[in-house]
Amino acid sequence: ISGGEPFLFMPLLRRVIQFAASLGFTSSVTTNGYWARSSDALRLLQELGASGLRAINISTRGFHQEFVQLETVVSAADKGLLAGLKVTINLVSTSTFSRDTIIAELGELVDKVQVVTMPCLPAGRGATGVHNDEFVSEFEMPHGNCREHFKKMAVDISGNVFPCCSP
Repeated sequence: ISGGEPFLFMPLLRRVIQFAASLGFTSSVTTNGYWARSSDALRLLQELGASGLRAINISTRGFHQEFVQLETVVSAADKGLLAGLKVTINLVSTSTFSRDTIIAELGELVDKVQVVTMPCLPAGRGATGVHNDEFVSEFEMPHGNCREHFKKMAVDISGNVFPCCSP
């Protein structure tokens, strides 16, 4: 479940997870992790896990840091693991915000969290918010989720089905 920030719509998120579970599907949520600052974050994830949530994917990039700092991303990962969820951090990498940045911050969680790294491209916010010298010139294929395009499906609010998470 992704698009915008699903945790902003908690009643709907809970219902979608429960509905998917009633049909025999598992659920994962892509989030920026802002909710990890709440004292109720672990309880919330445990409740969602009991409803059928199996994984959280926490997205971050350099220009997210203004709104959701890296320590909050790490806290979200920690709370996800404590709730028994699979945790992946999806990182959009630049020359100043890389996989090494995340790995250093994860500390003891480093072997428990998958980090999927994708290059920042000069499109969308990257076209206007990232300096040319920050784009990584050499980059290998992403590991993890992006290699799984045709093993997962995404369904938008209109019922359209897409490979992975991208319409």
